[in-house]
Amino acid sequence: MFNNLATGVVNLNSGTLTLNGAGTDIAGSSYNVASGTTLQFIGSHTIPGSISGGGNVQFGGNNQTHVISGDYNISGVTDIWGDCCGTTSVSFTGNVLNVGTTLTVGNISNGASALDFSGIATGEASGFANLTSITARNSLTFKTGTNFTALNSLAVSAGTTNLGNQPVTLTTLNLSGGTLTGSGAITIPNGGSLNWTNGTLDATVAGTVLTTASGSTVSLTKGALAANRTWNNSGAITEVNLCCSVFSINGTLNNLAGGGVTLNDSLAGYGLGGTGTINNSGTFNKTQNGAAVSSPIAPVFNNLATGVVNLNSGTLTLNGAGTDIAGSSYNVASGTTLQFLGSHTIPGTVSGTGNVQFGGNGRTHLISGDYNISGVTDIWGDCCGTTSVSFTGNVLNVGTTLTVGNISNGASALDFSGIATGEASGFANLTSITARNSLTFKTGTNFTALNSLAVSAGTTNLGNQPVTLTTLNLSGGTLTGSGAITIPNGGSLNWDQWHAGRDGGGHRADHGIGIDGVAHERRTSGEPDMEQQRCDHRSELVLLGLQHQRHTEQPGGRRGHPERQPGGLRARRHGHDQQQRHIQQDAERRGGQFADCAGF
Repeated sequence: MFNNLATGVVNLNSGTLTLNGAGTDIAGSSYNVASGTTLQFIGSHTIPGSISGGGNVQFGGNNQTHVISGDYNISGVTDIWGDCCGTTSVSFTGNVLNVGTTLTVGNISNGASALDFSGIATGEASGFANLTSITARNSLTFKTGTNFTALNSLAVSAGTTNLGNQPVTLTTLNLSGGTLTGSGAITIPNGGSLNWTNGTLDATVAGTVLTTASGSTVSLTKGALAANRTWNNSGAITEVNLCCSVFSINGTLNNLAGGGVTLNDSLAGYGLGGTGTINNSGTFNKTQNGAAVSSPIAPVFNNLATGVVNLNSGTLTLNGAGTDIAGSSYNVASGTTLQFLGSHTIPGTVSGTGNVQFGGNGRTHLISGDYNISGVTDIWGDCCGTTSVSFTGNVLNVGTTLTVGNISNGASALDFSGIATGEASGFANLTSITARNSLTFKTGTNFTALNSLAVSAGTTNLGNQPVTLTTLNLSGGTLTGSGAITIPNGGSLNWDQWHAGRDGGGHRADHGIGIDGVAHERRTSGEPDMEQQRCDHRSELVLLGLQHQRHTEQPGGRRGHPERQPGGLRARRHGHDQQQRHIQQDAERRGGQFADCAGF
């Protein structure tokens, strides 16, 4: 044990002096630490006297407590030397005249320590004016009002570091764990760097700002921007993920005009997580790092007036909602896919040679700007809700392929009926439509290149223009509109989705869906007693928008001449006659009687 009493003076002129025993000093005592020397307090110490000099001071020890209530004036290094097997607690409650140039908390691996300046009597104004570097491996707390005039380097790897309420400019900020907080603004200047590999940047007051200035660089791997912190970026942010690592935005990231954010992920499924907001007024890029991968963005993503999103590789998924502003743009490169899975309002432009998907459970997307995509447009209905997509702007190019309801049991609705322009030429490159849910086109929409259409659910309204289809597959839902449909020489109409059932009289009937959604029935010879069956119901297929023939029933059961229904295309009877012959042959093989029901 070492007690430095009222008139006691310790002069350290060379090397290191280590006080392993505890000590209770008395006011009036002093420690003089010469330049190049180190004074170590390892046993618990209470120091109401003075510690001064040009050397270094260390506080440590397993479960030791140090209280410095006198004057502290050290121009070298102050080091809290946490022990690997316990906690070193150091509290300053006196006058801090000079804490030195370097402050380290938790000097050894696995050391546990806590340094508290929050209760100092004086010193917040100038006692830290010479401090240029802080390394916080454990908890560190400063008093409100503490000024960091010369501080340019801060590294936080564990515990909580609270800088108080004063602004600080850091040439280098390294976050690899723990939490950095306070209510003072933090600025990374031109030429500065923020290396964020883990840890949380928080604030004690909502809206506290982190600024990365133009000319600064930021590297993100893992960590979190907490809810109370707002990040204004004019520099260059690059996110590179590692295995199982996600950087989370729970506060607000404002990527300002001139600022850039680049996702350079090498592993699929790791992008930006969190529940916060990204406001993009600069450039937001997704580039390739090895193989093309998917990068999800969980926060709200608002693409503002000068914001540009460049998708250059893989898939960019905006899981959060977003309300964009006119003037913003999304550029989708060939072979890439841009996914909007959170509800989005897009008054800007979406363009490129890649693909675009809209989806999400119960999500609504409104595209009121210019749409110019030459790849695939896909409405990706979720299995548990409805995805509603409405285009009200200018459709310059909807692409070559249009799909509505991409997954099994997905519910979705795509509406082009309110577009400002585009019906004349915006669908000219469209060759294939797959409609598993509702799809509506504007009157006047031209389908110059369309050759394949498949409808399996919902209502598809093609508008009023004629269309020639090499392949038309109908397996459910309704196909409607007032334009003629032509199946040319060599084309095919595949009309299936028959559901076996029984009518009220116990007879078997096959039910399908007509082009205008009218159910039709045809009696079959599949029952053992079918020779007693008869056709009580007509089989009627109403082809809305198609000119077709329907045989009328004459007295005595004779079939009359076909009568022509309104429309534009003659529905050939050959396919129906052939199907009737197959049914008759099947009935004869079974020994039954075939009833030729008048119909289509």
